Amino acid sequence: MVNNAPRAFALLLLPPPPQPSSPAALNAAYRPPIKAAVKKLKRLSANSSTNSSIDIALPYLEYNIGQNQRTFSGCEESTLYSVQELLVNTYTLISSICNEQQKLDTLPDKTNINNVDIRVILIGYDQAFNYDTLIRPVRSIPSCIVDLSVLALCDRNWSHVYVTEGEPGERLYRQFRMLVNGKLSSRVGGTWVTERVPGGMSFNIARQTGPIATAATTDGDTRKRARQQVLVIGEEGSKKTGNERNTTDLNQKLQLTIALLLAEFNGGAGGPENKNADHGNSSFPIPPSSNSPRSHSALDARRFLQSIADWHLAGDRFSKTQPARLRFELSAYDSMAIHPWQLAYLSDPQQQLEQLLADTGSGGEGDDTDVENTLVLGESQKDGLVNLLEPFKDRCRMVVCKDLTTSSSPSEVLQDHLVTQN
Repeated sequence: MVNNAPRAFALLLLPPPPQPSSPAALNAAYRPPIKAAVKKLKRLSANSSTNSSIDIALPYLEYNIGQNQRTFSGCEESTLYSVQELLVNTYTLISSICNEQQKLDTLPDKTNINNVDIRVILIGYDQAFNYDTLIRPVRSIPSCIVDLSVLALCDRNWSHVYVTEGEPGERLYRQFRMLVNGKLSSRVGGTWVTERVPGGMSFNIARQTGPIATAATTDGDTRKRARQQVLVIGEEGSKKTGNERNTTDLNQKLQLTIALLLAEFNGGAGGPENKNADHGNSSFPIPPSSNSPRSHSALDARRFLQSIADWHLAGDRFSKTQPARLRFELSAYDSMAIHPWQLAYLSDPQQQLEQLLADTGSGGEGDDTDVENTLVLGESQKDGLVNLLEPFKDRCRMVVCKDLTTSSSPSEVLQDHLVTQN
């Protein structure tokens, strides 16, 4: 019987990914802990009327806390592609696990995987750094990547923290726990239940690594470069059910993450300045009368982006050094603008896209109003937009995310995915 038990909200701490992070390598390393954590969370949510959520903390290997550059703004393109590959392969694995679990939920009264909201959070974890020596949390602009110190000291009320068994996972957890229990923390040790989940097999091929590197550009190149704008195409999943809806949800999360990554990459070193540290008015102003699937789609997109890029430290000790946060506003033709990056979410692409492209970049050569648009969309959305984009192909490119497979067959799930294609 369903009751009003508190909502289960978990954090899964994954160990650093294998190198290279191919689909097969990630499957061996991450399938056991992710599958176990999702199953545990499903059991917790079986008697609850509310959906459960899990933040999956995915470490990024080349992060270096000692560098001023701790985001993906202006990073080398090779770094951009490696992060994209890591994200798409991780989401593909999650999709496979969800599909397997969905097929097991055959009884009418059994809770299904759709009751678990899964988010992948890229964390900056410097394995060579002793986090106990920090004198303050690492402050950053809104980013696809969040420093481990901010994750540990944030105000998210996880009910469970899942730790991956094995030395790499335990080492990460020790640093996380050191921050939670340390001199910077307002959590007083944390109030969650800590559980272990099985670790997988990870094999690393030695390769040269380094910090996130800023691409060198001259002032002249910067002036000549058109302003970059990233447009992410929304997808309505309200009419889909079961496996189809779950896959649509994960596809959209992957596309939103890739879009935020590209917008950050194009934002320049350090990104645009946030005027306020804590944007309490960052809520997206949907008109009260709007009850359309597109409005709900925009709200879901906002909530997801906040879940992976918006952070607030617990307590008031660091009120003046809070991480900067995303800001949302209704923009032209009811699209959703996402600041501080040049990023927009289009819930009605057929109408909004044509109007936005017609209104931007209409100046002549050398006009500083020129805009180069990057569209992030799924394979299933591509055909419907090709003809619409034809008149704007000189200043518009598509980044097409491979649609996540709905099959749990290893032969299909573990195929190498093209991360993007133009």
